[in-house]
Amino acid sequence: MKPEPFSLKTIIKKLKKRKYDKQYYIKNRERILKRQAEYRKRNREKLRQKAKEYYLKHKEECIARSHRSKKSREWIKTEKGKLFLRRYYLEHKEEWRIRSLTQYYLAKTKKQCIICGSRENLEFHHLSYDNPMNVIVLCRSCHRKLHKGEIKWEVKKNL
Repeated sequence: MKPEPFSLKTIIKKLKKRKYDKQYYIKNRERILKRQAEYRKRNREKLRQKAKEYYLKHKEECIARSHRSKKSREWIKTEKGKLFLRRYYLEHKEEWRIRSLTQYYLAKTKKQCIICGSRENLEFHHLSYDNPMNVIVLCRSCHRKLHKGEIKWEVKKNL
């Protein structure tokens, strides 16, 4: 007898498999990324052909997607777009200031996560929202772990 597609058993099995897959990926990340890069090198033409086939099959969607971004870039250049940006900037002045200062801070730092040393997908973590410039640089995965509580509070204090 087959289990129901949304039964508790099947959901638990899927969650365990996801957890295992995630742990496997974390342990073997470098090897997996290296293998993927090698595959892309070996099969460059095959991948290009698949991309062309996808484009031809979903041409309208791809064109619509590119037109939307092109239209929004063009709209920003119009008077209405410029007025909107000015208004938005005035309403969110503090956020813009903090964002530009954090980008300046990132340029001055080593540009790596202070926990794992990764240089990809960097984000800022505010230690205190009372002092928005009191930030640390973390990669996306360490930032999520910090918010989930997987990295202990003592570690956060020492940062």
